[in-house]
Amino acid sequence: MKRLKLSKKKKIAIITSSRSDFYLLKNLINLFKQDKKFEEYIVITGNHFLKDFGYTFKDILKNRFNRVVKLNTFKLKSDSKGISDNFYKTSKYFSDFLNKRKIDLIILLGDRYEILSIAAISSLYSIPIAHLHGGEITYGSQDDNYRHAITKLSHLHFVSTNKAKKRIFQLGEGKKEVFNVGSFGIDRIRNIRLYSKFEIEKKLKIKLKNQNFLINFHPSTFQFKKNVIEIKEILKALKYFKNAILIFTYPNADKFNSLIITELKKFIKKNNNCYLFNSLGDKKYFSLIQYVDLVIGNSSSGILEVPYFKKPSINLGDRQLGREQPASVINSKIKKNLIIKNIKLGLSNSFKKKIKKFYNPYLKKNTALKTYNIISKYNLKKINYKKFNDFK
Repeated sequence: MKRLKLSKKKKIAIITSSRSDFYLLKNLINLFKQDKKFEEYIVITGNHFLKDFGYTFKDILKNRFNRVVKLNTFKLKSDSKGISDNFYKTSKYFSDFLNKRKIDLIILLGDRYEILSIAAISSLYSIPIAHLHGGEITYGSQDDNYRHAITKLSHLHFVSTNKAKKRIFQLGEGKKEVFNVGSFGIDRIRNIRLYSKFEIEKKLKIKLKNQNFLINFHPSTFQFKKNVIEIKEILKALKYFKNAILIFTYPNADKFNSLIITELKKFIKKNNNCYLFNSLGDKKYFSLIQYVDLVIGNSSSGILEVPYFKKPSINLGDRQLGREQPASVINSKIKKNLIIKNIKLGLSNSFKKKIKKFYNPYLKKNTALKTYNIISKYNLKKINYKKFNDFK
């Protein structure tokens, strides 16, 4: 009777719950996919399964990864009860997944509430976690709390800047487990061929003009009334630029996002210089940045990825407050006249000259490769125990 050979492959689960995190993770996923020492599971959950966000799980399936696990756990609800239900269901489904497989490492990115639920379940199963983009600060969003909580449940930390690295130390994590590898978004941009202007216009069925704005605005998640007031104020300001093409993307699946979507749809019906996309994907999104004059909103992309293209970003409100910013970012309060003023500043030749050369704290080479090399050499059996390291 032949003995069955036991697999010595390291089993890792890489989690993606949103349109944005998958594209940041893609380079890293491909590196593990090519390494026969690993058995990688791509776990799809969150708003990938929502129709309003473009059923983006289909885009992931096109990549033909070796092992894909679909956890359809979300309903499009933006109130506290709906989000709590999504949190619970994600926890339950992911627990069922772990109960069927022996996983050696979980890889998580960012700061969303469903990622926190997965981190908590992984901890209960005593599975080590590698966390990407921890240590960052965004005072104007609940994501701040989720991100730091995920850090405390994680064992290996791959951060984007030196300041983020220091914050991880302040949270009591060991210095040997924290690595500054730079931005995964910039790393992704460097590894794809972007579309030409003709190609992106054809794919999106749009016609760019002399002046083009890309707008990404998400709920601040704290206050119901504030979100409604803010999006209306932003749209009033944008209406001033009648000759500009306005390209909007859907907000994240956060609390009160439906309020923003409703206002965007009403605005677009009344103005024929607008386009609205529920999901662009990374290649189309980054390609589009090349040909717009500036990016407006409160997304982390305006701070992390847009500066790579030497394009101005108008960062609205407090959602990204505390995050390190390159000189290409213009901060603006959400008041009609101030937004108009700051857009004009971003469009000015003097500002464009200023940002041709500036220091970008997120810019590092081979982010995904460095992360892969570190994880592949780690003895995963010895990193589960954690002690709190007092900050000196």
